[in-house]
Amino acid sequence: MFNNVEGKLYKKVAITFIIVTSLNIILDIVVLGTTGWMIRTVQVYDGQNETTIHYHGGLFRACGPDRCANMNPTRGARTAAAFVIMALFMRCTCIALVILTMLKKIRAYPQSAKLSFISGFGSFVAYLAHTHAFEQGVTFGYSFALACVVAVLSIGNSFILGWELR
Repeated sequence: MFNNVEGKLYKKVAITFIIVTSLNIILDIVVLGTTGWMIRTVQVYDGQNETTIHYHGGLFRACGPDRCANMNPTRGARTAAAFVIMALFMRCTCIALVILTMLKKIRAYPQSAKLSFISGFGSFVAYLAHTHAFEQGVTFGYSFALACVVAVLSIGNSFILGWELR
């Protein structure tokens, strides 16, 4: 299937692909479970003092200054969660295909690169579906930044795997 030089280079690229994709899976799980998607800042005036309160919102939970609570997800949050979960399944499939290709059971490296690209693009769609960037007082949180990093890593990872196999 591969000559000796191509086989060694492919294995190095494939192992890097597996490591980066595994990191993406871990970060996606963090993104799903945290409340750092957006931070809403509210100014409260009680007659004497003005106080700034920060609320942190995730896909499924929202946290205020005192406590956290489960929330009824909006359509955007449900869409974002669905895309993130689909991207997780695609990334797991990518890892399986690359491992099977390394074991010389199948020849699926183009499919792995394409799936990685689609999962990264799907992640961007998910993040955009749940953003409230145009509302006043809302900023992006660390989970949103992690989600964007995962999407960029997935797309870059697919190009590296695809470029090596040209």
